Amino acid sequence: MRHTIGGLLALGALATMLPGIAQARPPYQAAFKKQYELKAGGALDKAGCNVCHQGSDKKTRNVYGKDLEKALGKTGASQDEAAAAVKKIETNLSADKKTKYVDLIKADKLPGEEKKEEKK
Repeated sequence: MRHTIGGLLALGALATMLPGIAQARPPYQAAFKKQYELKAGGALDKAGCNVCHQGSDKKTRNVYGKDLEKALGKTGASQDEAAAAVKKIETNLSADKKTKYVDLIKADKLPGEEKKEEKK
């Protein structure tokens, strides 16, 4: 019993020292939602993490997420820093190199989504 408790304590201590595998950034999402009044139930509201990420691996960022990462310059930014970065990149061009992020966001479209080529 003593070994079990000791093992659990050691495991708990180790778990608190390791960084989270998927480090959620609620301040970033909150800054985005505050900056743009999202339509409840709209594409951006439902997208959640996929505004900046693509797929299930949250280490993979879309073009918007990469631009936001560059504008932030660090991880673990505050909501105010994230808001400034969101504002800073809103006039950047999206993946299509024609449309600004802010225009896509106002149209309730994901700013980092790349258009799929249609087969002819």
